[in-house]
Amino acid sequence: MEYPKHSALATSSPSFYCYDLKEMAAEKVRALLTRRGFKARDIIDLYVLAKEGIAIKSVKSMAFEKTKF
Repeated sequence: MEYPKHSALATSSPSFYCYDLKEMAAEKVRALLTRRGFKARDIIDLYVLAKEGIAIKSVKSMAFEKTKF
């Protein structure tokens, strides 16, 4: 089957929702605080977020707020 060279999918920009980077960092800190063990991926994700300029100290209050349940 031959496909056309141009399609609507190729010319339109996708739209999707995602977490704000600070929100993501707060969720990772919350996970580290509330799990019995820790997952290496959370540490790695926090490292990558820090390299992107997200200071862990800046999400401290947000992370503690997420631990209330």
